[in-house]
Amino acid sequence: MMIRFRPVRQAPARSGARKPGARHMTRLTAVGAVICAMLAASISFGASPARAATCEENGVFWSMKDSSGARATAWGAVQEITLNSQTLKCVVAGGDAGTGHTSRILLGGVAGNWVEAGAMQKICSSGSYCQRAFFEWNIAGVPGHQTQFAFGCLNPGTRHTWEVIRESAGGTWSGWLACYTTTWNFLETSTNLGYNQGFAEGEGFERGDVGNDWSLEGPMQETHSNMQWYGTSWAGPFAANGLLCRADDSYRWDGSQLGSTSMTFVENHRGPGC
Repeated sequence: MMIRFRPVRQAPARSGARKPGARHMTRLTAVGAVICAMLAASISFGASPARAATCEENGVFWSMKDSSGARATAWGAVQEITLNSQTLKCVVAGGDAGTGHTSRILLGGVAGNWVEAGAMQKICSSGSYCQRAFFEWNIAGVPGHQTQFAFGCLNPGTRHTWEVIRESAGGTWSGWLACYTTTWNFLETSTNLGYNQGFAEGEGFERGDVGNDWSLEGPMQETHSNMQWYGTSWAGPFAANGLLCRADDSYRWDGSQLGSTSMTFVENHRGPGC
């Protein structure tokens, strides 16, 4: 088990920014280094997407609250997320993710700016369902980045811890995965994103057919628990003092709070909005 210290992780940064469209980053072009004994490869993506032309992605985003009841302004976010078998829609082999969940920071509290780590489910180039870890960042108006990773622990019916945390170098953030909530594995460190803090959040997303009808959407049902955030100078992590919906694009799915530090995603065909 890797013991982690703050503020310096000594995790190697990677390069290779590319233009994403949220999770719309497809067609693997390279297989990279093995990470830890149980890990397969990191995967980078080129510019030729393989996707159905009439699909869209919807997301549901919930913020953690601090002790005052306000959205927690954080140096990091960490939470456990289930990984269950899902029936995907509007996906092709080697293409976009059909569903996924993340631990994330909304950088500066500004919509369109984020850094996140989590799991996605997709159809791999072999034509079979697969699960992938990913680390992603985006700043509105500039090229974003995503890297995917194949871990042996990412199987249906499991639960894992996902973390994004600010590094000591200003504006840089790292993603981590604790397989089965115990064994920490480094994912990647971002370039300087220009933000040192943001709202701590949990996210679910799905991919489905274009249209304002719940029946067109894909799956999103997972549970987030033990949701925590890091304060200034890596204080904490602090347990969320409740949760608050920030944005909801889905006609099919809503977040439902189970407790002050946990939530699940449930079907509720009421339309988008918190």
